[in-house]
Amino acid sequence: MARAAPRVVLGLLVLSLCCDACKKVTFHVPSALEAGTLIGRVNLNECLQSAEHISSSDGSFKVLEDGSVYTTAAVSLSDEKRTFTVLLKDLQEHIEKKILIDLVTDEKKVQSDTAQNYTIYYSASGPGIDQDPKGLFYIERETGNIFATRAVDREQYPSFQIICFASTPDGYSPEVPLLHTIRIEDDNDNAPYFTQDLFEFCVPENSKPGVVVGTVTAEDRDEPYTLHTTLRYRIVSQTPPITPAFSLHGDTGVITVLSPQLDRELVSSYTLLIEVRDMAGQPFGLCTTGTAVIKIEDTNDNAPTFKQIQYETQVEENKVNVEILRVSAVDLDEIGAPGSTAVYEIIRGNDDHTFEITTDRNTNEGILCVVKNSSIAQCFTIQQSFVTLPDPTVSVIEM
Repeated sequence: MARAAPRVVLGLLVLSLCCDACKKVTFHVPSALEAGTLIGRVNLNECLQSAEHISSSDGSFKVLEDGSVYTTAAVSLSDEKRTFTVLLKDLQEHIEKKILIDLVTDEKKVQSDTAQNYTIYYSASGPGIDQDPKGLFYIERETGNIFATRAVDREQYPSFQIICFASTPDGYSPEVPLLHTIRIEDDNDNAPYFTQDLFEFCVPENSKPGVVVGTVTAEDRDEPYTLHTTLRYRIVSQTPPITPAFSLHGDTGVITVLSPQLDRELVSSYTLLIEVRDMAGQPFGLCTTGTAVIKIEDTNDNAPTFKQIQYETQVEENKVNVEILRVSAVDLDEIGAPGSTAVYEIIRGNDDHTFEITTDRNTNEGILCVVKNSSIAQCFTIQQSFVTLPDPTVSVIEM
């Protein structure tokens, strides 16, 4: 099996992420860049604070609002230098400014200052070379170039400290060993993920817009405080697909009420398909979807209504403490919730207290009983839960 071409990963130059604006900016980069690689960052505000339009003269590079410069495709720098321009425009003031960016590839090596006077051989020791994980890197004996032999996972090994040696063929070391740190640059290779498989929330019906329902959270294993871990949230869809009932804050993940017409009797719960995307929500960012279920809690916002407007019954003379009639009502509020238990009351026609009405806790019906022995032939009105519309009339006739 042919061995893959080695890639130089260590040099004496450090990548600069912040440069003066409106001046030439130089980034030192490897000769081969993968798509989606961060190559540096420029300060756009110092160049043009009111920039409304940001573009690149080279389609292989994209500039974000924070000044981060990313490759949009794989780039191979065959020459030592590549140049492109970042164009900033203020459309209202008709102002244009440019930032010239130079990409420079440099020779990456560890080199002894005494190489001019001696024949120097280079070697190295430490994690990634002769210590676990062994064999990730090797140093070229004659040149001092350090190469990677295979891909390295930054999430597992964010950096390596190795000791580099320079010696003559007879073993003489003209310089003290040099400590080098190999920092593994983050690649956006981890999609963000929600911290729960299912988010469940409750909110009372008739809640006002802006009421907080809950917060969804996500994490990303890539390097913190970079665009690779800058997350944005959004609602993809809502079930049932009626007027949007909730909003999701893109930065915080806070869900709030959007619709002023949350009615449990119409829709008892909503299911939201939500998305989290890294790269500050840019289209080329990695994303994951999740689910949030929002249950609408019942409030006592529905008056009970009787099933009939008028009831008639008969009772034998001189009978007391007997049930003579059952009346029933309908309440649209949730069964078993506070406020759903019916309370009946006789509000007219029972001045001598001949009758009494109570509630059957099992059926929620009103039970009308005779509690006083008297001559019966009368009509009266029953009220349920202190609601008087409609007022059913009960006619009781003595037999």
